[in-house]
Amino acid sequence: MRSLPSAWKPKPKAIEEAKDLSTMTLEDLTGSLMTYELGLQEEQDDENVRRERGIALKSQGEEEVSESESEDEMSMFQKQFGKMYRHFKSNRNKQDLVVEAPAVHRLPRQYSHLPIGGYK
Repeated sequence: MRSLPSAWKPKPKAIEEAKDLSTMTLEDLTGSLMTYELGLQEEQDDENVRRERGIALKSQGEEEVSESESEDEMSMFQKQFGKMYRHFKSNRNKQDLVVEAPAVHRLPRQYSHLPIGGYK
C-alpha cells in the first residue's frame, strides 16, 4: 500500500483505520481499492467534461441570423431617416436650404415677378 500514487493516499489510511490489515483478505483489499479507483476515474472524467464543455451559448440558425441582420439594418435606416427628417423639418424655413434654379436664360416680361431669371 506504500507504493500507491499520491492521489491514493487517503484510501489506505481509511482502510487501515476501518479494518485490521492482518485479518483482511487480499480479495477484500483488492475490491476496496478497485472501487476507489473507479470513483477517482469518474471524478476525473467529470472534471474533463467540465473543462471541455466551457460556456455553451445558444447557436443561431441561418434564418435567425439573417432575420436579426435585416432587423438591425432596418432599425439603422429608421434612425438615420428620422434624424434627416427632423433636420429638414427644423430648417425648412431657413434660407440656406432654399435651392434656386440657375439663371441660365431669362423669362419673358410677363413672368418677371418670379424670383428666378426674371427682368429687373
